Amino acid sequence: MFFSPRTNAALAVALAAASCRTAPLRPIEASGPPAAFVAWLCADVARTEFTGSDPLPYHGMAPVTRCKDGSFEIRYEQRDDGRWSPRADGRIGVTAPQDGALPATAAYAPATGMRGVGSFAASFVIHVEATPQGVAVHCDSAPNNARLTAQHIQDAIAFATSLANDDSEPRPCCTAHAPWRAQAHLRAAMRHHKMLDLVAARSALSRARADAPMRSEWNETIAHLDLQLGQDELAGNRLAIASRFAGDPLARAHDAKDANLAFHRMRDHDGAALRSRAADRIASGDMAAARALALAASAAAPDPVADLALRHQLQAQSHDLRGSLGTALLLREYGAGAIGDRLLANALAATGHSQLAERAETRTQSPAIANARSALSPQALRMLDDALRAGAPVAAPVR
Repeated sequence: MFFSPRTNAALAVALAAASCRTAPLRPIEASGPPAAFVAWLCADVARTEFTGSDPLPYHGMAPVTRCKDGSFEIRYEQRDDGRWSPRADGRIGVTAPQDGALPATAAYAPATGMRGVGSFAASFVIHVEATPQGVAVHCDSAPNNARLTAQHIQDAIAFATSLANDDSEPRPCCTAHAPWRAQAHLRAAMRHHKMLDLVAARSALSRARADAPMRSEWNETIAHLDLQLGQDELAGNRLAIASRFAGDPLARAHDAKDANLAFHRMRDHDGAALRSRAADRIASGDMAAARALALAASAAAPDPVADLALRHQLQAQSHDLRGSLGTALLLREYGAGAIGDRLLANALAATGHSQLAERAETRTQSPAIANARSALSPQALRMLDDALRAGAPVAAPVR
C-alpha cells in the first residue's frame, strides 16, 4: 500500500504526537482553597509557561472554559512548529480581598478568538472541579516537552493549599504569584492586632507590604500602628504623605490630624511627662494609648526601673500573669528595692510558685534591700509605688 507525501507527513505527525503523550497524571487534591481561585491560578500558570501563546498582555485575564457543571477547563494545543495556542471560550480573573482571605469567586468574561489549532501535534489540558473533599485538578494530557508546566501546576496548587491553611511561611510557586503570600501575612497581622500585639501586627503587615508593594493602602495602616507604638518620627512622615494622597477627603483630614499629633509629641518628648501621661491613661482604662506613651517615654529618656514599673502596671491591669512575672524579675535585677521584691512575691504567688513567693517576701525584710530606694530616681519610685498599689493579679495570698 502506497501513501501520498502529504499522508506520510500526517502519519509522522500523529506518531510523534502519540510518542510524546504519557499516561494521565494522577488528580491533585487541594483541601482549603476555593475552586475559583485554583482555576485562575492554574490558568495563569499555563499562560505564563506557554510563552507567547496568549495574544493579550499579562495584565489581561487568563484563558479558560467554564463548563456547564461549574467546573473549569484550561486547554492548550501545540502546532507542528512547536508553538502553543489556547482553546477557550472566555477569560478568568480574581481580585485579592482586603481581609486577607483567598478569593471565593472569580470574574469570568466571554471571549472570542481562542480557537486552538485545527490539527494539533500535542495538547495540554487541565480540568478543575469542586468536590466534597475540596478541589480536584486533573491533567489528562502531559507531553514530555510540557513536564515543567505540569510541575509548575503542582507547585501552584501546593502554594494555594498552604495559603488557605494558614501556613506560617507559604512557599510561592513562582515570582509572578509570590505577591499572594501577602494575604497570609495580612491575616496574621489582623490576628495580632486583635490580641493587642501591635509590634507583631506591624511586623506582619510590613512583610505583607514587602510581598505586594503595589498595595499602597497598607502604608497608612502601618503609619497608624507606628503612632500607637510611640514611633512618632515614622508615623508623622507617613501620615503626612497619606494626608496628601488619600482619595477620601475625610481620610485625608484624619491623617493630617494624626500627623500633627505625632509631630507635636516629637517636640514634647520629655520622658517624665510621657510616663505621667501613660499612668493617667492606665487610670482611665485606655491601655492602647498608655502602651504607646510608655514606649515613647522609654525611647525619649530611658529609665530602666521606671519603664519596667510602668510596664508591670500595664500587665497587671491586663491580667497578664506571665508578663508581670517577667517584669518583676527584671525589676529585682535592676535593684528596685523592697517594692520590687514585693511585686515579685505577688507575681510568683499569682503564677502558683508559693515557695518562691515566700522567699521573695522574706527578702523584703533585709535592710540592704529596704535601703535600695535611695539609689532610684524620683519617678522610678513613683512608678514603683503606683505598680504596687495597682497590684498584680494575685491568685492566692502570700503566707
